[in-house]
Amino acid sequence: MRKQEIERLNWKPKLEETEEDFQLRLKQFNDNLSTAQAKLRSAIRSSIGEQLTIWIWHIKSENLEKRLKAIKYCLGLPKAEPGSHSFPEGLTVNICVSEVASLAQRLDLSPESKPNSKEREKAINKRKSEVANLVESPKSELLGKVGIWFELYDKKHWKFVQKDKEGEQKKYWLAPWGDPKRAIRMGFSDEGFVSKFITPERKSYYQKAICSFVDLLRSLGVRLEPSKIQLSNVDKDTPINEVGLRLINRTSQTGENGKPQLIPVMVKMCSLTNETSAIFPGITEWIPYDEALTRINNDGDGSINNDDNGKARIRTFIEYVLKTPELRGKPTILYCEAENIRQVWTWLQDTQIDSRGLSFAERKNQVFDAMPELRVIRIRSGNETAEWYGIDGEKLSGFTTGIFKNSDNDRVFFSIGEKPATMKVPKDFSRIDKPGKVWHHPSIMEITIGYRQKDDDPLELAAIAHQSRKGVLQYEDFLQVPRVLHYAKQMGDYVLMLDDDDDEQSDN
Repeated sequence: MRKQEIERLNWKPKLEETEEDFQLRLKQFNDNLSTAQAKLRSAIRSSIGEQLTIWIWHIKSENLEKRLKAIKYCLGLPKAEPGSHSFPEGLTVNICVSEVASLAQRLDLSPESKPNSKEREKAINKRKSEVANLVESPKSELLGKVGIWFELYDKKHWKFVQKDKEGEQKKYWLAPWGDPKRAIRMGFSDEGFVSKFITPERKSYYQKAICSFVDLLRSLGVRLEPSKIQLSNVDKDTPINEVGLRLINRTSQTGENGKPQLIPVMVKMCSLTNETSAIFPGITEWIPYDEALTRINNDGDGSINNDDNGKARIRTFIEYVLKTPELRGKPTILYCEAENIRQVWTWLQDTQIDSRGLSFAERKNQVFDAMPELRVIRIRSGNETAEWYGIDGEKLSGFTTGIFKNSDNDRVFFSIGEKPATMKVPKDFSRIDKPGKVWHHPSIMEITIGYRQKDDDPLELAAIAHQSRKGVLQYEDFLQVPRVLHYAKQMGDYVLMLDDDDDEQSDN
Protein backbone atom coordinates (compact mmCIF):
# COMPACT_ATOMS: atom_id res chain seq x y z
CA MET A 1 0.00 0.00 0.00
CA ARG A 2 2.96 2.29 0.54
CA LYS A 3 3.87 1.94 -3.14
CA GLN A 4 0.30 2.88 -4.15
CA GLU A 5 0.34 5.96 -1.93
CA ILE A 6 3.66 7.17 -3.36
CA GLU A 7 2.12 6.79 -6.79
CA ARG A 8 -0.99 8.73 -5.72
CA LEU A 9 1.05 11.61 -4.26
CA ASN A 10 2.92 11.95 -7.56
CA TRP A 11 -0.21 11.63 -9.66
CA LYS A 12 -0.37 14.04 -12.59
CA PRO A 13 -1.53 14.06 -16.22
CA LYS A 14 0.70 12.33 -18.72
CA LEU A 15 2.18 14.28 -21.60
CA GLU A 16 -0.51 15.03 -24.23
CA GLU A 17 -3.20 13.39 -22.05
CA THR A 18 -6.57 15.11 -22.14
CA GLU A 19 -8.28 16.19 -18.92
CA GLU A 20 -11.05 13.69 -19.55
CA ASP A 21 -8.61 10.80 -19.95
CA PHE A 22 -6.71 11.90 -16.85
CA GLN A 23 -9.88 11.98 -14.74
CA LEU A 24 -10.88 8.55 -16.04
CA ARG A 25 -7.48 7.14 -15.12
CA LEU A 26 -7.63 8.82 -11.70
CA LYS A 27 -11.07 7.33 -11.05
CA GLN A 28 -9.79 3.86 -11.90
CA PHE A 29 -6.88 4.33 -9.50
CA ASN A 30 -9.20 5.44 -6.68
CA ASP A 31 -11.53 2.52 -7.36
CA ASN A 32 -8.60 0.12 -7.09
CA LEU A 33 -7.53 1.79 -3.84
CA SER A 34 -11.04 1.44 -2.40
CA THR A 35 -10.99 -2.24 -3.30
CA ALA A 36 -7.62 -2.71 -1.55
CA GLN A 37 -8.90 -0.89 1.56
CA ALA A 38 -12.01 -3.08 1.68
CA LYS A 39 -9.86 -6.19 1.29
CA LEU A 40 -7.69 -5.16 4.24
CA ARG A 41 -10.74 -4.40 6.40
CA SER A 42 -12.19 -7.82 5.54
CA ALA A 43 -8.87 -9.45 6.45
CA ILE A 44 -8.88 -7.70 9.84
CA ARG A 45 -12.48 -8.77 10.44
CA SER A 46 -11.80 -12.42 9.57
CA SER A 47 -8.46 -12.55 11.42
CA ILE A 48 -9.22 -10.84 14.73
CA GLY A 49 -12.93 -10.08 15.01
CA GLU A 50 -15.35 -7.16 15.00
CA GLN A 51 -13.39 -4.68 17.13
CA LEU A 52 -9.88 -3.30 16.64
CA THR A 53 -8.33 -0.62 18.84
CA ILE A 54 -5.22 1.30 17.77
CA TRP A 55 -3.66 3.19 20.67
CA ILE A 56 -1.31 5.84 19.31
CA TRP A 57 1.44 7.19 21.56
CA HIS A 58 3.15 10.24 20.11
CA ILE A 59 6.03 12.66 20.70
CA LYS A 60 5.42 15.17 17.91
CA SER A 61 1.94 16.47 17.10
CA GLU A 62 2.76 16.89 13.41
CA ASN A 63 3.72 13.22 13.25
CA LEU A 64 0.47 12.28 14.96
CA GLU A 65 -1.42 13.91 12.08
CA LYS A 66 0.62 11.91 9.56
CA ARG A 67 -0.01 8.65 11.39
CA LEU A 68 -3.75 9.32 11.48
CA LYS A 69 -3.60 10.00 7.74
CA ALA A 70 -1.73 6.73 7.27
CA ILE A 71 -4.54 4.81 9.02
CA LYS A 72 -7.10 6.72 6.95
CA TYR A 73 -5.28 5.77 3.78
CA CYS A 74 -4.87 2.08 4.68
CA LEU A 75 -8.41 1.48 5.95
CA GLY A 76 -10.44 4.17 4.16
CA LEU A 77 -11.49 6.09 7.26
CA PRO A 78 -13.95 8.93 6.53
CA LYS A 79 -11.74 11.31 8.53
CA ALA A 80 -8.16 11.18 9.84
CA GLU A 81 -9.05 11.62 13.50
CA PRO A 82 -9.36 9.66 16.75
CA GLY A 83 -12.67 8.03 17.60
CA SER A 84 -14.76 5.06 16.54
CA HIS A 85 -15.10 4.21 12.84
CA SER A 86 -17.50 1.50 11.60
CA PHE A 87 -17.40 -0.22 8.22
CA PRO A 88 -19.80 -2.37 6.17
CA GLU A 89 -17.58 -5.43 6.60
CA GLY A 90 -18.75 -5.61 10.23
CA LEU A 91 -15.53 -4.08 11.55
CA THR A 92 -15.22 -1.19 13.99
CA VAL A 93 -11.84 0.54 14.33
CA ASN A 94 -11.28 2.55 17.50
CA ILE A 95 -8.42 5.06 17.62
CA CYS A 96 -7.22 6.60 20.86
CA VAL A 97 -4.26 8.92 21.43
CA SER A 98 -1.82 9.55 24.29
CA GLU A 99 1.36 11.54 24.70
CA VAL A 100 4.52 9.54 25.28
CA ALA A 101 5.67 11.94 28.02
CA SER A 102 7.97 10.39 30.66
CA LEU A 103 7.90 6.91 29.09
CA ALA A 104 10.33 8.16 26.43
CA GLN A 105 12.99 9.17 28.96
CA ARG A 106 16.19 7.18 29.42
CA LEU A 107 16.08 4.28 31.83
CA ASP A 108 17.19 5.13 35.35
CA LEU A 109 20.76 3.87 34.87
CA SER A 110 24.01 5.75 35.33
CA PRO A 111 25.80 6.54 32.03
CA GLU A 112 29.21 6.44 33.73
CA SER A 113 29.53 2.65 33.96
CA LYS A 114 27.83 -0.33 32.37
CA PRO A 115 25.17 -1.66 34.76
CA ASN A 116 24.96 -5.29 35.84
CA SER A 117 21.94 -7.51 35.27
CA LYS A 118 20.30 -6.71 38.60
CA GLU A 119 20.60 -2.96 38.02
CA ARG A 120 19.13 -3.33 34.56
CA GLU A 121 16.30 -5.51 35.78
CA LYS A 122 15.45 -2.94 38.46
CA ALA A 123 15.37 -0.10 35.90
CA ILE A 124 13.32 -2.16 33.46
CA ASN A 125 10.80 -3.12 36.13
CA LYS A 126 10.48 0.53 37.11
CA ARG A 127 9.59 1.51 33.54
CA LYS A 128 7.21 -1.43 33.26
CA SER A 129 5.45 -0.20 36.40
CA GLU A 130 5.17 3.26 34.86
CA VAL A 131 3.56 1.72 31.79
CA ALA A 132 1.14 -0.27 33.96
CA ASN A 133 0.14 2.85 35.91
CA LEU A 134 -0.57 4.81 32.73
CA VAL A 135 -2.74 2.12 31.11
CA GLU A 136 -4.57 0.96 34.25
CA SER A 137 -7.45 3.43 33.98
CA PRO A 138 -8.19 3.42 30.23
CA LYS A 139 -7.51 -0.31 29.77
CA SER A 140 -11.01 -1.39 30.79
CA GLU A 141 -12.57 0.84 28.12
CA LEU A 142 -10.55 -0.55 25.20
CA LEU A 143 -12.48 -2.79 22.82
CA GLY A 144 -11.40 -5.93 20.96
CA LYS A 145 -7.82 -6.52 19.93
CA VAL A 146 -5.49 -3.69 20.95
CA GLY A 147 -2.34 -2.63 19.18
CA ILE A 148 0.08 -0.10 20.67
CA TRP A 149 1.68 2.21 18.09
CA PHE A 150 4.49 3.97 19.92
CA GLU A 151 6.70 6.82 18.75
CA LEU A 152 10.21 6.56 20.19
CA TYR A 153 13.67 7.70 19.17
CA ASP A 154 15.82 4.94 17.70
CA LYS A 155 18.88 3.35 19.30
CA LYS A 156 21.27 5.97 17.89
CA HIS A 157 19.52 8.58 20.01
CA TRP A 158 20.21 6.61 23.21
CA LYS A 159 23.76 5.59 22.39
CA PHE A 160 25.53 8.63 23.87
CA VAL A 161 24.91 10.88 26.86
CA GLN A 162 26.45 14.36 26.85
CA LYS A 163 28.72 15.11 29.77
CA ASP A 164 28.94 18.47 31.46
CA LYS A 165 30.65 20.93 29.16
CA GLU A 166 34.37 21.34 29.59
CA GLY A 167 35.23 24.58 27.86
CA GLU A 168 33.66 24.64 24.39
CA GLN A 169 34.34 21.00 23.52
CA LYS A 170 31.42 18.59 23.92
CA LYS A 171 32.16 15.22 25.51
CA TYR A 172 29.97 12.15 25.65
CA TRP A 173 29.53 8.88 27.49
CA LEU A 174 28.83 5.77 25.46
CA ALA A 175 25.73 4.50 27.28
CA PRO A 176 23.35 2.55 25.01
CA TRP A 177 21.84 0.75 28.01
CA GLY A 178 19.61 3.77 28.61
CA ASP A 179 17.38 2.84 25.64
CA PRO A 180 13.89 2.25 27.10
CA LYS A 181 12.34 0.40 24.15
CA ARG A 182 12.59 -3.14 25.49
CA ALA A 183 11.25 -2.05 28.87
CA ILE A 184 8.32 -0.26 27.23
CA ARG A 185 7.53 -3.28 25.05
CA MET A 186 7.65 -5.61 28.05
CA GLY A 187 5.45 -3.23 30.02
CA PHE A 188 2.76 -3.26 27.36
CA SER A 189 3.04 -7.02 26.79
CA ASP A 190 2.49 -7.56 30.53
CA GLU A 191 -0.81 -5.75 30.01
CA GLY A 192 -1.67 -8.01 27.07
CA PHE A 193 -0.82 -5.56 24.27
CA VAL A 194 1.44 -6.05 21.25
CA SER A 195 3.44 -2.99 20.20
CA LYS A 196 5.06 -1.42 17.17
CA PHE A 197 7.62 1.39 17.32
CA ILE A 198 8.22 4.20 14.87
CA THR A 199 10.99 6.81 15.09
CA PRO A 200 10.01 10.50 14.89
CA GLU A 201 12.99 11.75 12.89
CA ARG A 202 12.44 9.54 9.87
CA LYS A 203 12.49 11.05 6.38
CA SER A 204 9.34 10.32 4.36
CA TYR A 205 7.56 9.86 7.68
CA TYR A 206 4.11 9.46 6.14
CA GLN A 207 5.15 6.59 3.85
CA LYS A 208 7.06 5.01 6.73
CA ALA A 209 3.95 5.28 8.89
CA ILE A 210 1.93 3.32 6.33
CA CYS A 211 4.39 0.40 6.50
CA SER A 212 4.63 0.66 10.29
CA PHE A 213 0.85 0.55 10.74
CA VAL A 214 0.48 -2.46 8.45
CA ASP A 215 3.25 -4.25 10.37
CA LEU A 216 1.33 -3.61 13.60
CA LEU A 217 -1.62 -5.38 11.99
CA ARG A 218 0.70 -8.31 11.19
CA SER A 219 1.71 -8.51 14.87
CA LEU A 220 -1.97 -8.69 15.73
CA GLY A 221 -2.28 -11.76 13.52
CA VAL A 222 -3.85 -10.16 10.44
CA ARG A 223 -3.31 -11.95 7.12
CA LEU A 224 -4.74 -10.66 3.85
CA GLU A 225 -5.81 -14.11 2.76
CA PRO A 226 -5.01 -17.78 3.32
CA SER A 227 -1.99 -19.18 1.48
CA LYS A 228 -4.17 -21.71 -0.41
CA ILE A 229 -1.16 -23.92 -1.02
CA GLN A 230 -1.92 -27.32 -2.53
CA LEU A 231 -0.19 -30.67 -2.87
CA SER A 232 -1.09 -32.85 -5.82
CA ASN A 233 -1.56 -35.87 -3.56
CA VAL A 234 -3.77 -34.05 -1.04
CA ASP A 235 -7.44 -33.25 -1.66
CA LYS A 236 -7.84 -29.54 -2.49
CA ASP A 237 -10.41 -29.10 0.29
CA THR A 238 -8.08 -30.54 2.92
CA PRO A 239 -6.22 -27.84 4.89
CA ILE A 240 -2.42 -27.94 4.86
CA ASN A 241 -0.50 -26.65 7.88
CA GLU A 242 2.70 -24.65 7.51
CA VAL A 243 4.76 -24.62 10.73
CA GLY A 244 7.90 -22.66 11.49
CA LEU A 245 10.33 -23.79 14.21
CA ARG A 246 12.82 -21.35 15.73
CA LEU A 247 15.04 -21.15 18.81
CA ILE A 248 15.24 -17.91 20.78
CA ASN A 249 18.75 -17.79 22.18
CA ARG A 250 19.57 -16.14 25.49
CA THR A 251 23.31 -15.97 26.12
CA SER A 252 24.85 -16.15 29.60
CA GLN A 253 24.83 -12.33 29.61
CA THR A 254 21.19 -11.88 28.48
CA GLY A 255 19.62 -14.80 30.36
CA GLU A 256 17.92 -14.44 33.71
CA ASN A 257 20.01 -17.02 35.59
CA GLY A 258 23.42 -16.19 34.12
CA LYS A 259 23.38 -19.34 31.98
CA PRO A 260 22.77 -19.72 28.23
CA GLN A 261 19.08 -20.43 27.68
CA LEU A 262 17.03 -21.58 24.70
CA ILE A 263 13.33 -21.08 24.11
CA PRO A 264 11.87 -23.00 21.14
CA VAL A 265 8.82 -21.48 19.47
CA MET A 266 6.59 -22.89 16.76
CA VAL A 267 4.19 -20.84 14.64
CA LYS A 268 1.40 -22.40 12.57
CA MET A 269 -0.55 -21.11 9.57
CA CYS A 270 -3.40 -22.89 7.81
CA SER A 271 -3.81 -22.94 4.02
CA LEU A 272 -7.59 -22.43 4.07
CA THR A 273 -8.06 -19.87 6.86
CA ASN A 274 -6.41 -16.68 8.12
CA GLU A 275 -5.49 -18.43 11.38
CA THR A 276 -2.02 -17.82 12.81
CA SER A 277 -1.17 -19.49 16.12
CA ALA A 278 1.89 -20.33 18.18
CA ILE A 279 3.11 -22.60 20.96
CA PHE A 280 6.18 -22.70 23.23
CA PRO A 281 7.32 -24.58 26.36
CA GLY A 282 5.25 -23.33 29.27
CA ILE A 283 1.90 -23.70 27.53
CA THR A 284 0.33 -26.94 26.32
CA GLU A 285 -1.98 -25.73 23.55
CA TRP A 286 -1.77 -23.59 20.43
CA ILE A 287 -2.86 -20.00 21.11
CA PRO A 288 -3.42 -16.98 18.79
CA TYR A 289 -0.19 -15.44 17.54
CA ASP A 290 -0.68 -12.03 19.17
CA GLU A 291 -1.50 -13.66 22.50
CA ALA A 292 1.68 -15.74 22.22
CA LEU A 293 3.71 -12.56 21.73
CA THR A 294 2.39 -11.05 24.94
CA ARG A 295 2.72 -14.24 27.00
CA ILE A 296 6.04 -15.72 25.99
CA ASN A 297 8.19 -13.59 28.30
CA ASN A 298 6.21 -14.43 31.45
CA ASP A 299 4.74 -17.84 30.60
CA GLY A 300 7.56 -19.29 28.51
CA ASP A 301 9.74 -21.86 30.24
CA GLY A 302 13.02 -20.03 30.86
CA SER A 303 14.70 -22.99 32.56
CA ILE A 304 15.93 -24.71 29.38
CA ASN A 305 19.70 -24.33 29.50
CA ASN A 306 21.95 -24.70 26.47
CA ASP A 307 23.37 -28.06 27.58
CA ASP A 308 22.73 -31.72 26.75
CA ASN A 309 19.74 -31.94 29.07
CA GLY A 310 18.25 -28.71 27.72
CA LYS A 311 18.71 -29.85 24.10
CA ALA A 312 16.97 -33.12 24.90
CA ARG A 313 14.04 -31.19 26.39
CA ILE A 314 13.77 -29.12 23.21
CA ARG A 315 13.68 -32.23 21.01
CA THR A 316 10.99 -33.69 23.28
CA PHE A 317 9.00 -30.46 22.89
CA ILE A 318 9.27 -30.60 19.08
CA GLU A 319 8.10 -34.22 19.05
CA TYR A 320 5.23 -33.37 21.41
CA VAL A 321 4.02 -30.50 19.22
CA LEU A 322 4.18 -32.55 16.01
CA LYS A 323 1.88 -35.06 17.72
CA THR A 324 -0.69 -32.55 18.96
CA PRO A 325 -4.23 -33.03 17.55
CA GLU A 326 -3.78 -29.99 15.28
CA LEU A 327 -0.85 -31.64 13.42
CA ARG A 328 -0.80 -35.39 14.00
CA GLY A 329 -1.81 -37.27 10.86
CA LYS A 330 -2.71 -34.03 9.06
CA PRO A 331 -0.90 -32.60 6.01
CA THR A 332 1.86 -30.46 7.53
CA ILE A 333 5.02 -28.78 6.25
CA LEU A 334 7.59 -28.00 8.96
CA TYR A 335 10.24 -25.38 8.12
CA CYS A 336 13.50 -25.18 10.07
CA GLU A 337 16.53 -22.93 9.63
CA ALA A 338 19.67 -25.07 9.68
CA GLU A 339 21.92 -22.49 11.36
CA ASN A 340 19.35 -21.87 14.09
CA ILE A 341 18.36 -25.41 15.12
CA ARG A 342 20.84 -28.07 13.90
CA GLN A 343 23.06 -28.00 17.02
CA VAL A 344 20.03 -28.92 19.12
CA TRP A 345 18.14 -31.15 16.70
CA THR A 346 21.09 -33.03 15.19
CA TRP A 347 18.85 -35.01 12.82
CA LEU A 348 18.90 -31.87 10.60
CA GLN A 349 22.67 -32.00 10.12
CA ASP A 350 23.95 -33.03 6.69
CA THR A 351 25.37 -36.33 7.90
CA GLN A 352 22.32 -37.22 10.03
CA ILE A 353 19.24 -36.25 8.03
CA ASP A 354 17.49 -39.40 6.85
CA SER A 355 14.41 -39.95 4.70
CA ARG A 356 13.43 -43.07 6.72
CA GLY A 357 11.93 -40.88 9.41
CA LEU A 358 12.56 -38.27 12.08
CA SER A 359 14.82 -38.89 15.05
CA PHE A 360 14.58 -36.99 18.32
CA ALA A 361 17.28 -39.01 20.05
CA GLU A 362 20.92 -38.10 20.54
CA ARG A 363 23.17 -38.08 17.52
CA LYS A 364 24.84 -41.43 18.28
CA ASN A 365 21.57 -43.20 19.07
CA GLN A 366 19.22 -42.23 16.26
CA VAL A 367 15.78 -43.87 16.37
CA PHE A 368 13.75 -43.13 13.26
CA ASP A 369 10.04 -42.45 13.58
CA ALA A 370 7.86 -42.42 10.45
CA MET A 371 5.28 -39.65 10.79
CA PRO A 372 2.30 -39.82 8.39
CA GLU A 373 1.42 -36.63 6.49
CA LEU A 374 4.48 -34.71 7.77
CA ARG A 375 7.03 -33.00 5.54
CA VAL A 376 10.19 -31.37 6.89
CA ILE A 377 12.00 -28.70 4.88
CA ARG A 378 15.37 -27.46 6.03
CA ILE A 379 16.29 -23.92 5.03
CA ARG A 380 19.72 -22.34 4.71
CA SER A 381 20.15 -18.65 3.88
CA GLY A 382 22.24 -15.58 4.63
CA ASN A 383 25.91 -16.31 5.25
CA GLU A 384 25.41 -20.01 4.56
CA THR A 385 24.58 -19.55 0.88
CA ALA A 386 26.45 -18.00 -2.05
CA GLU A 387 26.42 -14.22 -2.54
CA TRP A 388 27.31 -14.40 -6.24
CA TYR A 389 25.80 -16.72 -8.77
CA GLY A 390 24.63 -17.11 -12.36
CA ILE A 391 22.76 -19.69 -14.41
CA ASP A 392 25.70 -20.29 -16.73
CA GLY A 393 29.36 -19.97 -15.83
CA GLU A 394 30.33 -18.98 -19.37
CA LYS A 395 27.49 -16.67 -20.39
CA LEU A 396 26.41 -13.24 -19.15
CA SER A 397 23.80 -13.56 -16.35
CA GLY A 398 21.33 -10.83 -15.46
CA PHE A 399 18.87 -10.91 -12.57
CA THR A 400 17.87 -14.52 -11.96
CA THR A 401 14.72 -15.56 -10.12
CA GLY A 402 12.84 -18.81 -9.54
CA ILE A 403 13.42 -22.30 -8.17
CA PHE A 404 16.44 -24.30 -9.34
CA LYS A 405 17.49 -27.92 -8.91
CA ASN A 406 20.81 -28.99 -7.45
CA SER A 407 22.33 -31.30 -10.03
CA ASP A 408 24.20 -33.22 -7.32
CA ASN A 409 21.24 -33.98 -5.03
CA ASP A 410 17.59 -34.48 -6.04
CA ARG A 411 16.39 -33.35 -2.58
CA VAL A 412 18.18 -29.97 -2.64
CA PHE A 413 16.91 -26.88 -4.47
CA PHE A 414 17.75 -23.18 -4.63
CA SER A 415 15.18 -20.41 -4.30
CA ILE A 416 16.06 -16.98 -5.70
CA GLY A 417 13.62 -14.14 -5.13
CA GLU A 418 12.88 -11.22 -7.39
CA LYS A 419 14.88 -8.03 -7.11
CA PRO A 420 13.29 -5.54 -4.68
CA ALA A 421 10.74 -3.18 -6.22
CA THR A 422 12.81 -0.23 -4.97
CA MET A 423 15.87 -1.31 -6.99
CA LYS A 424 15.70 0.70 -10.21
CA VAL A 425 18.58 -0.64 -12.31
CA PRO A 426 18.59 -2.29 -15.76
CA LYS A 427 18.88 -6.07 -16.05
CA ASP A 428 22.30 -5.86 -17.73
CA PHE A 429 23.72 -3.52 -15.08
CA SER A 430 27.30 -4.27 -13.96
CA ARG A 431 29.12 -3.13 -10.83
CA ILE A 432 32.30 -3.11 -12.92
CA ASP A 433 30.97 -0.21 -15.00
CA LYS A 434 29.41 1.66 -12.07
CA PRO A 435 31.13 0.60 -8.83
CA GLY A 436 29.49 3.39 -6.81
CA LYS A 437 25.94 2.40 -7.71
CA VAL A 438 23.84 0.91 -4.89
CA TRP A 439 22.89 -2.61 -5.89
CA HIS A 440 21.16 -5.52 -4.22
CA HIS A 441 21.35 -9.05 -5.63
CA PRO A 442 18.45 -11.22 -4.42
CA SER A 443 19.79 -13.76 -1.93
CA ILE A 444 19.68 -17.52 -2.39
CA MET A 445 17.67 -19.70 -0.04
CA GLU A 446 18.72 -23.35 -0.04
CA ILE A 447 15.82 -25.78 0.31
CA THR A 448 16.46 -29.35 1.46
CA ILE A 449 13.54 -31.78 1.54
CA GLY A 450 14.54 -33.55 4.74
CA TYR A 451 11.50 -35.74 5.12
CA ARG A 452 8.51 -36.37 2.88
CA GLN A 453 5.73 -38.84 2.20
CA LYS A 454 6.27 -41.66 -0.30
CA ASP A 455 4.21 -40.15 -3.15
CA ASP A 456 5.35 -36.53 -2.63
CA ASP A 457 7.08 -34.67 -5.45
CA PRO A 458 10.21 -32.94 -4.02
CA LEU A 459 10.05 -30.21 -6.67
CA GLU A 460 6.45 -29.44 -5.72
CA LEU A 461 7.46 -29.07 -2.06
CA ALA A 462 10.40 -26.84 -3.03
CA ALA A 463 8.08 -24.66 -5.12
CA ILE A 464 5.77 -24.20 -2.13
CA ALA A 465 8.74 -23.20 0.04
CA HIS A 466 9.82 -20.73 -2.65
CA GLN A 467 6.39 -19.11 -2.90
CA SER A 468 6.06 -19.00 0.88
CA ARG A 469 8.74 -16.29 0.91
CA LYS A 470 5.94 -13.93 -0.13
CA GLY A 471 2.52 -13.21 1.32
CA VAL A 472 3.41 -11.21 4.43
CA LEU A 473 1.17 -8.22 5.00
CA GLN A 474 3.76 -5.42 5.12
CA TYR A 475 6.22 -6.74 2.50
CA GLU A 476 5.80 -6.83 -1.26
CA ASP A 477 9.30 -8.26 -1.82
CA PHE A 478 10.59 -11.77 -1.12
CA LEU A 479 11.52 -12.55 2.47
CA GLN A 480 14.81 -14.21 3.35
CA VAL A 481 12.91 -17.21 4.73
CA PRO A 482 9.35 -18.65 4.45
CA ARG A 483 6.74 -16.40 6.02
CA VAL A 484 5.90 -18.72 8.91
CA LEU A 485 9.59 -18.69 9.94
CA HIS A 486 9.56 -14.89 9.63
CA TYR A 487 6.67 -14.77 12.11
CA ALA A 488 8.49 -17.16 14.45
CA LYS A 489 11.60 -14.98 14.36
CA GLN A 490 9.58 -11.91 15.41
CA MET A 491 8.62 -13.62 18.67
CA GLY A 492 12.16 -13.01 19.93
CA ASP A 493 11.33 -9.30 20.20
CA TYR A 494 9.02 -10.12 23.12
CA VAL A 495 11.59 -12.04 25.18
CA LEU A 496 13.53 -9.87 27.61
CA MET A 497 17.31 -9.87 27.09
CA LEU A 498 18.76 -8.18 30.16
CA ASP A 499 22.22 -7.24 28.87
CA ASP A 500 21.44 -6.82 25.18
CA ASP A 501 22.16 -3.25 24.03
CA ASP A 502 21.55 -3.87 20.36
CA ASP A 503 18.34 -4.43 18.41
CA GLU A 504 18.49 -5.87 14.90
CA GLN A 505 16.07 -3.22 13.68
CA SER A 506 15.38 0.31 14.86
CA ASP A 507 11.66 0.02 14.11
CA ASN A 508 9.91 -3.13 15.27
